[in-house]
Amino acid sequence: MNVSEMNSTTPTTNDSKDSDAIKVVCYVVIVLGFCGVLGNILVCVVILRVKFLHNITNYLLVNLAVADTLSCIAACLHYLVANKRCVIIHFVPQNSLGKDLYCRILVSTFLVWSCCFCTGYSLCLVTLEKYIGIVQPLQYPRKLTKKRIKVLLALVWVGSIVISLPFLFTIGASPNPNQACRDISYYHPLLQIVHSLVLFLTHYLIPIVFMCWAYFKIQATLSKQAEYLKQQNVKQAALSLLVARQRLVSLLKMVLGALIVLWTPAYLLELICQLNELESNLVPFCSSDTAQLVFEITNCLFYLNSVINPVIYEFKYKKFRQGLKEVLGCRVKRKENTVTVQLAMKM
Repeated sequence: MNVSEMNSTTPTTNDSKDSDAIKVVCYVVIVLGFCGVLGNILVCVVILRVKFLHNITNYLLVNLAVADTLSCIAACLHYLVANKRCVIIHFVPQNSLGKDLYCRILVSTFLVWSCCFCTGYSLCLVTLEKYIGIVQPLQYPRKLTKKRIKVLLALVWVGSIVISLPFLFTIGASPNPNQACRDISYYHPLLQIVHSLVLFLTHYLIPIVFMCWAYFKIQATLSKQAEYLKQQNVKQAALSLLVARQRLVSLLKMVLGALIVLWTPAYLLELICQLNELESNLVPFCSSDTAQLVFEITNCLFYLNSVINPVIYEFKYKKFRQGLKEVLGCRVKRKENTVTVQLAMKM
């Protein structure tokens, strides 16, 4: 979700073709949102109902799925009733309190940002758990107790809301009876730029740098373990455990890769177009008729990240597929495949 979408100085398109295209993108976001809700709820049901999936990593994946579910719901609500470029259901509360909450929570995208923050930080928490479990296994029982994991989960959710609070104060109900909300504005033009930079650092750059560094260390550790096992006469169980870890890490790296690919266009476009706030028409594209269409397309990609994780689990997470078959009533014969150290090193 681009901050530019909330800026009252962002131009609206006058071109009917662009306007129609924007509405198509809006419908796509809503359809993706419904699909994301169903897919992420399915992830929660499978992991919580199937006993062999009951472990800390999968519980954290349930937390990520819950955050993705809420992100999809928030995106659907925003595009259905609050996005001024493609409102589908015209609903504005009539009483003053409801109208003010409508403007501050939905129109300002506070709800959307809170859920998206939670998605990013939940993935960071999954990464942290795997990093300590693989790179610092002896310290795992001390560093990640049940109590500490609960505290970290609470920090993810509370912190996501707190960081998003500034959105609540950029808009409110309009005193004009013919207008639902005031134009979104900041007390000073520089505040919007500072706000965008803070969002970029805290929600995108710092988490991604941390996760990339963590997976680099994890992969290096697993490669060393594979090399060691190759030189030792080890039991098959040790090799199976190593391969299972490699597969799970490969899954999580794919989830991270999808996040980077789908979030980067929105953040780059936002930062580039913020230059217009410093000097008018410094970036002519941001003032063009097609700018809003491109913004909506990047927003669509941004929300797609909350939809795609269940698809990745289905294709890349063998145990999840087994759990899904069990939930659907299929007989699943689980057995450990014969593995080799060479396979472990390739993954």
